[in-house]
Parts: sequence; C-alpha cells; structure tokens
Amino acid sequence: MDQAFIRKYEAAYGTSELKLDSYLIHRMGLKKRHTFIKLKDFFLYAVPVKIGFTSGKILLSMSEREIALLESMKESPQQLRMRFVSPRFSHEIGLFLKILIKQIHSGNGAGNAVLVDLKILSPSDDFKTILIDLFQLYEELEQAWEARKESRTGIPTRLLQQAEISSALHLIIPGSGRYRCLVKEIGLTTCSLYISKSLAPALNNGIEQLSLEVVWSQGSFLVQAAITGTIQDTHQEGVKLLTAELQFSPALTDLLLPMIRMIEERTGDPPREDGGENGDSQSYNAQGGDSQGGDTEEAEIT
Repeated sequence: MDQAFIRKYEAAYGTSELKLDSYLIHRMGLKKRHTFIKLKDFFLYAVPVKIGFTSGKILLSMSEREIALLESMKESPQQLRMRFVSPRFSHEIGLFLKILIKQIHSGNGAGNAVLVDLKILSPSDDFKTILIDLFQLYEELEQAWEARKESRTGIPTRLLQQAEISSALHLIIPGSGRYRCLVKEIGLTTCSLYISKSLAPALNNGIEQLSLEVVWSQGSFLVQAAITGTIQDTHQEGVKLLTAELQFSPALTDLLLPMIRMIEERTGDPPREDGGENGDSQSYNAQGGDSQGGDTEEAEIT
C-alpha cells in the first residue's frame, strides 16, 4: 500500500481503537486461536478486544502466578504474535508486534479473565494495511446504516439464509438470561420477533434495552436493541410479537446490506413503514430461557 495513503490514515485514526467482535475479527482475516503474547520462554493465548495503530486491548485467562509474572513485565518490550488470512496478501501471513504492557485489569481468584492494555511499538506496514481496510469497512457500513436510519426495509425470515443468518436467535434480557425467539423480519434499524408469551410480562415491566444474539454461518454477534410499542398478540397460541429498534451493528449491516440494496433496486419505492411482506408468517416453537449469560461485547470506534 502506498506510504502516503498509510500516513493519511495514521493521521486520521492514529489514536483511535476499533472495538472488536467475532464478526470484525473474521472480516479482518485474523485466524481464530492464533493470537499469542510471548512471556519469556512461553506463549499465552490471547483474544483481541480492541485494536488500533498504536494501542489495543487483549483478553487472557491466567492463573495468579501468571498474573504476577505479567505484572513484573509491565513497561518492558514484549511480543504479540498474530496470523492473518487477508485478500490483501497472496498467502497467510504471521505478524510479530512489539508491545508494551501498560495496564492489567484482573478479577479475583484462580483462572482469572484478565484484560490487558497494550501500547503497540513500530507496527509494520502489513499490520497498518490490515487496519486501514478494517477502519474503511467500518466507515462504509456506518455511512450505509446512517443513510437508511429512517428506513423500515427488512428481510423476512424465509430469506435470511441467503444472508447467512439463522432465523432463530437469542434475546438477552438484563438480569434474566437468554431466551430463544424466531425472527419474523429484520433490517438494519428495526426487527420484529416471535417470542414466548411467558416473556411478555417481564418485557412489559419497564425493560427497554436488551441485546440480540444473532447467529451467522461463522459464529454469533450481539446487536443492541430497544423495545418499541407494545407486545402484540398473534394468531398462534402462546406466541407474542415483539418489535424493536436496532443500534448500528457493523456485522448485521454487512450481512444484510446486499439484500437490502437488491430490495431497494427492485422496488424503486420508499421503504414501507411496516417493513414487512404480507403473508410471511411462520410457525414458532418458543423455548424457555437458559441461565447462561451472553457475550456483551459489541463493535465500535473509540
């Protein structure tokens, strides 16, 4: 990549970090379970949480002894190893980033999940190129979402497979758990979901913000949502219809945008306010929630 182009983006995003989710990790070409931090003569598996040109955050699972070792190595140069499969390169590449450990955020007890703040020293042009592609993708998706912020164009459940998205997802209610539901229709900014009737009292009891765990062909990601209107009855016994507004999600936008554009080109009309297609009902077997908590990370530039 041209040096002038790299310098331009370094100037624009030099202090920014992109918060990663499983989808953005996939899109940047980072291989799963191929990120390690080297501590003396051994390696620890790490999960990137945030990434930028000069800084980042990684998540580690460590014992108390390993945390103490990590603390002793703060402010001394270490190495972060990552592997990428990117269309920018003709083959898989391994990158070795020189880093400083700046801050360690740990919990209590053995087997801690530890969040580590990093300073990236002298990143390579290959690393910068991968980041530029990721920042550009994020910007393009955000602009596409903003342009359709008032649109109600959505994808009915029968077409979701073409977008590599499952028609079943999990509704994550704060302080309650995860509950399976079925998509009636989902777009960039709104969705309508079939939920179990048993959830209606809880959702009608002052809960406004929740998360959707969307499953796609390579994993899952979270979309933040806000309940709109009232929970409606359906023709199916024990099933209610929930409508929600969705916050910007780069993953959902990237997956749905090609189909949204096809619909827009085909109709040539303003999006319908109800966003739906008549007659697109589907039987739904609502299952109860489980006690597992959902992953709460989402993607954003900070």
